[in-house]
Amino acid sequence: MSEPPEENRPGGRALDIAGIVLVALSGILSAIIAVLLTPLYWGTFLSPLAIVVAIAANIVLPLLARGLGMPPLGAALPYVLWLLTVIVLGSSRPEGDVLLPAGNGAQPLVTYGMLAGGALAGGLTVAIMTLGGTPRRPPVDGAATDRPAGQPVERPVPKAAAPVKQAEKRPARPSGRPRGRR
Repeated sequence: MSEPPEENRPGGRALDIAGIVLVALSGILSAIIAVLLTPLYWGTFLSPLAIVVAIAANIVLPLLARGLGMPPLGAALPYVLWLLTVIVLGSSRPEGDVLLPAGNGAQPLVTYGMLAGGALAGGLTVAIMTLGGTPRRPPVDGAATDRPAGQPVERPVPKAAAPVKQAEKRPARPSGRPRGRR
């Protein structure tokens, strides 16, 4: 059973807008979580969980926004909000407090890994969605076509062939002759 058209769905447009707002807020929330996880230690080991969260969020959220019906550039909204939130939270306060430490040891690797990994993952996801377009099937007969993938090939109707001649019948055998070997 196919989905009813958008205008016939109960609350169709309102649900789409609510979904887009939730995806955008999820971009902000994932940035806050990634920034707060940057200095996370597991015992004496610095955990790179912030890098994983940043990369996963910036791949999944633009794809989710695109799945909700936003145009490719509009699907960049959660990524842009993530980037702005990380930049704002990463700046130092007048008191000298910072949320993205660049201390000694492995801490700068996690901090810059989270920044670079999230920015690269989100940027590539948005670029691929924007520049990708609709996939095209290669033409069947070698000619160029503008038919998107998934649409059936329009094949020319074959011309009516000349009527096939029926095989001429052999003359009947004489009735006294047996069939088979002689």
